[in-house]
Amino acid sequence: MDNNAYDEVIDDERRGSNFKAMQKLGIAEKDGPAFDVGEPEPLDEEVTGCMRYVEKIQVGLGDVVSRNGRLIQAGVWGILAILLHVFLGTAIRYDYDKAEPLFGVMGAAWVLILYFKVIKPMFGDYVYHTWYLPAEDLFDRAWKVPVVRWGVYLAVVAAIAVFLAIDTRNDRSRLLPLGGWLMFVCILFLFSTNPAKVNWRPVAWGFLLQFCMGLL
Repeated sequence: MDNNAYDEVIDDERRGSNFKAMQKLGIAEKDGPAFDVGEPEPLDEEVTGCMRYVEKIQVGLGDVVSRNGRLIQAGVWGILAILLHVFLGTAIRYDYDKAEPLFGVMGAAWVLILYFKVIKPMFGDYVYHTWYLPAEDLFDRAWKVPVVRWGVYLAVVAAIAVFLAIDTRNDRSRLLPLGGWLMFVCILFLFSTNPAKVNWRPVAWGFLLQFCMGLL
């Protein structure tokens, strides 16, 4: 085969003409292909046999969902809410102490739902423009003052220290994990590639988040 014929074969393959390409290569006969190289069956062809009933069910369900999508979604969420509350009630009746964390999570969920579905749509714009924006502007101006910023940091550290002192007054050995964490941070700081460029803000936020999760 010369180069021109080979280039034509490549062009035919790129255009998707597999049969012409195989004819020129001698794989397929001129009267017809040696095997089925036809295109896939179009999806819009008429469905026959028992699959017609499957198609009818599929179309019917699609119509029902498209017409009643919001109602179905509300029903699903309602059923889930009922099941969760039934489970919570059963857990509280069985053992309130063990169900107390779940009760707290459910209460927080209800607060969030009321906020996002009732309070925010009705009063969100008013609160945002009347209270939030002025408070944000005041906070930004105050935060630029070094005394205020460092005062907040020291207040947070002092509050954590007082809480730990009161909470562990009967068993100081509970402070050992905190000492291990501080030792770990010190080792990482000392063996850091450039200790002078350590960003302490993520470290402080990570410690604060761990402390809050420990309280929960």
